Amino acid sequence: LDGDSRYLSAEEQSRELTRSIRREVAKLSEQWNNLIDRSDHWKHRLDEYMTEELSMRRWRDENSFCM
Repeated sequence: LDGDSRYLSAEEQSRELTRSIRREVAKLSEQWNNLIDRSDHWKHRLDEYMTEELSMRRWRDENSFCM
């Protein structure tokens, strides 16, 4: 019986470790998804900025002949 109680204790420890790992994986997954969202947001802003910059350069180049 003594051996059985140690086995159950090790089994319970294994279950707790598995639950703990799953919790940490869930946290990391959430953080990873947040990082992806922030990265996408910054990419979108950069794309908008670059489009605006290109437009301004074209306007400047087209109007530089008028000066």
